[in-house]
Amino acid sequence: MPVASALTWKDTQVVAGVARTFFNGSPVSATVRVGQPTFFGCGATVASQTVPVDLYRYRYYDTSVGDSGNAAPLHLSADSAGRVWIVSEFHRHLKYYNPSTDGLLNLQVPTPALESQGPFWNVFTNAPTNMCQDGESVTVGPHGRVWFPQGGGEPSTPQPNHSRIVSYDPATSAFSVYNVPGNETRSYGIAVDDGYDSGTDDDRVWFNVTARSETVNGPSGQVTVQTYGPRIVGFLPKYQVSDGAFNYAAAAASLTCNRPDITQPGTCSNASTRKCLTAHDCVLADRICPDNVVYDYWCYHEYPIAQTTYPPDTPLLISHLALHPNDVSGILAPRTVWFTNYWGGSFASIGRLDTTYGAVRQDIYPSTTPRISAIFPNGPWDIRVLASNDVAAANYLEATLVRFHFADRLRSARTSSGPSPRTRTRASAPTSPSSRARPDAACPGHARTSRAARARRTSTAASAPRTTSHRTPRGVCGSRRTAARSPTPRPSSPRSDT
Repeated sequence: MPVASALTWKDTQVVAGVARTFFNGSPVSATVRVGQPTFFGCGATVASQTVPVDLYRYRYYDTSVGDSGNAAPLHLSADSAGRVWIVSEFHRHLKYYNPSTDGLLNLQVPTPALESQGPFWNVFTNAPTNMCQDGESVTVGPHGRVWFPQGGGEPSTPQPNHSRIVSYDPATSAFSVYNVPGNETRSYGIAVDDGYDSGTDDDRVWFNVTARSETVNGPSGQVTVQTYGPRIVGFLPKYQVSDGAFNYAAAAASLTCNRPDITQPGTCSNASTRKCLTAHDCVLADRICPDNVVYDYWCYHEYPIAQTTYPPDTPLLISHLALHPNDVSGILAPRTVWFTNYWGGSFASIGRLDTTYGAVRQDIYPSTTPRISAIFPNGPWDIRVLASNDVAAANYLEATLVRFHFADRLRSARTSSGPSPRTRTRASAPTSPSSRARPDAACPGHARTSRAARARRTSTAASAPRTTSHRTPRGVCGSRRTAARSPTPRPSSPRSDT
């Protein structure tokens, strides 16, 4: 007997609505065929072949259960076991859906013992907090660990506001927390690929930090003082210490930002070449890679996102990152990092960071068609690499989906010595070889670089200012740096917080 009328009728698809009681709330086996009366009801009904019914069960799960904070899920990622990992704004937990129990669980993220020791700033209570307001992204790495950034408070304030990179290993049920050097870093995006050593389960983590600046009253009026612009950072967790109870305020109390002129950045007492505005900018500054670093396994390697074509006070805010598995331009280069600049009006953009030897190159793909608001005309947010190798990004404020055809980019690169006509290329000053440059065998526990890589490294070093290297009896390890800034010993194994 007929049970429904067609809502949509196409040559390849017919959509029909049925009553809620049709399946009676339980799985059933059913078939259906489509009937159509003949002209004016004359003659027999013409019927299609019988086809099986695809049944989909819809369920929802309350994310507020067991969570005293904001329970609104903001971003999610699924792993190979079918678990769905969820982060929220204003969060203290990592949530996940477990298919084996068909339910949600909350995992308490490690924090300092007291709320007053919290690394983040609560703009509503105007006080330190362990609750992270920004929970913008979560991803599952190639070895099954779950990674997400804690970007602190929003919007920016003159108060200390730090970021952390957190991982959770389902195999060991253990958290690891990596404290981001500096202050007001507001890390939103994250991406993970393999570490240095092949055949191991090491991860390499990429995240963003925002520009650090403040406006002060100088002798001639207000002046915006900036230490650093927006950056993308790569690091190897294997060589960093995990500390979920780290107290940024206590660490800053033992440091000094030497800043005799308020209209200019100062320098950190623990890293003489690191610029600062307050002592909080100097926390863990000695863990940031120096310029012209060669072996960056021990430090946080920053790649500046140049603002040379932007007004100095343009508030660029990198929101999400994506690693392209097939967009590699050097023998030891990492996968290129694609990113979105969410804030900045008409300067908001989608970019591609290519960390090859000798320079950091950015191909910026602007989008300038306001759809939602002329005040906020542009806002690319999430970005993904598709199975076709194309790159897709969602432009929140423009109400558009942007897609870059990877094959077209490669074809343009082969037929022209310059960039594609649709790109604006900005090259930062040469900073370092690839962050995939592996230490020589002279450094214990690491493989020797290839002959081609060593040749490029020698060429790069020849053009750089002569500095004193840190030497071991077996050769040169670490990075090229001044004698006053010797490498920090790498830990034998990071500490996990449970």
